Amino acid sequence: MPLLSRRQTIGLILLVLAWGINWPVMKVALREMGPLYFRALTMGLGALALALYFRTRGLRLLPHGWGEWRAVVTLGLPNILGWHALSIIGVAQLPAGRAATLGFTMPVWTVLLSVLFYGEKLTARLMIGVVAVLAGITLLLWNANWRRSPGARPASPGCRARR
Repeated sequence: MPLLSRRQTIGLILLVLAWGINWPVMKVALREMGPLYFRALTMGLGALALALYFRTRGLRLLPHGWGEWRAVVTLGLPNILGWHALSIIGVAQLPAGRAATLGFTMPVWTVLLSVLFYGEKLTARLMIGVVAVLAGITLLLWNANWRRSPGARPASPGCRARR
């Protein structure tokens, strides 16, 4: 039996492509508008799409009661507003690939903060995930730094600089 169905595999491929192309597209868009204006525009369009989806499904959109509003604000400000505002400023200040690499350290921070502040148990599975993320980021950064170092050899014969 396959690990993923055909539909799940197609969804995964589309998701990876969307996430992968997202960072360079943001970098191009920032040539035309400021980072916070761009983020406000994309978040507004996303909220509109989400509201339409909820309406077509007959789902409740707004929180009910003080407890739900408090949870939305407590979780939404750092996780949605904070992430989107800071990530787009990072994209404006850094190359898209470097900003994406920095942005995808998020799982490491999530684990560390949940262990420190919420008493999450640091299991072997979490540690494997953290190590995998850090290994991937290390490989990306090491490759980028190795290519820039003086006297570095090209990764393949076709990458040699013309003299």
